[in-house]
Amino acid sequence: MVEMEAQSVDWKAKYEHLKGKSQELMAKFREINKENEILKQEIARDESSKSQNDDDTTAQLQQKLIQMQNEAKNAVQLLRSKLQSEQNAKEELTVKVAALQQQLDASTSGSIPLGKL
Repeated sequence: MVEMEAQSVDWKAKYEHLKGKSQELMAKFREINKENEILKQEIARDESSKSQNDDDTTAQLQQKLIQMQNEAKNAVQLLRSKLQSEQNAKEELTVKVAALQQQLDASTSGSIPLGKL
């Protein structure tokens, strides 16, 4: 009987020891869960921030693209304008050359061609 009481006390001591260890482990588990939640929140903030940065970068690239497209359109308009100016100048020269040719023809029409002398 004394032996059974001793074993009972021994088992009770082991039980209390394991119960204490279990409580320690549960406290550590809760602490790890809290840290895990904090890390999840930090990751979510980082991803949100990264997403915002990506959105900002995309918006900046889109603005740059629009600016480059506008610059290209302006360059094309300028080239068309210059081409039109050159065509107008060419037409004016053609008209002047034709007028000068008519004047030359009129001034030489009364004279004897050199080939007939």
